[in-house]
Amino acid sequence: MRPPLGFVGTYEKSVWKTGGDYGGGRRHRPRRGAVAHFAREVCERRRAPDILVNSAGVYISGTILDLTPDDWTWALSVNLFGVIHACHYFLPPMIARGGGGNIVNLVSMYGYWPSPGVAGYLTSKFGVFGFSEALREDLRAHNISVSTVCPGMINTGIVRNMRIRNAPGREDAGPSPEP
Repeated sequence: MRPPLGFVGTYEKSVWKTGGDYGGGRRHRPRRGAVAHFAREVCERRRAPDILVNSAGVYISGTILDLTPDDWTWALSVNLFGVIHACHYFLPPMIARGGGGNIVNLVSMYGYWPSPGVAGYLTSKFGVFGFSEALREDLRAHNISVSTVCPGMINTGIVRNMRIRNAPGREDAGPSPEP
């Protein structure tokens, strides 16, 4: 039996933990153990998915001189490691079930288009783009394809949680780094 269309909402509620409010948004922190538990639960209750869609994103602006180590950890843990963890835990059951499948990684135009002032976001999205390219080659023998979607500007909730580190006249704009 395949997951219903509303399944992604269940995934989001199960895996991404809400840790408080900072400026109108929720804290996104992919928890590896939660992803592992969720993948195991899905594969036991239904079966390994035919299609895995990874859509994780937090936005941070600033140059290397603006960003703190906590900013880098935040952007990379959500944007890059969220995708890596989902693939790590869902792919073995997908391969074991046989029959192929598809991984869809939503990246961003910043996954291939460099732009000034967004070093943290751009680095994380370049990482997902590169990971997707490598994954495509690694999974070819298992008949699992990898699609990389790189949309431009889209009106999503990402702006509510963004951190702005290079705003003129502001030392630190946006949500505070997590402890």
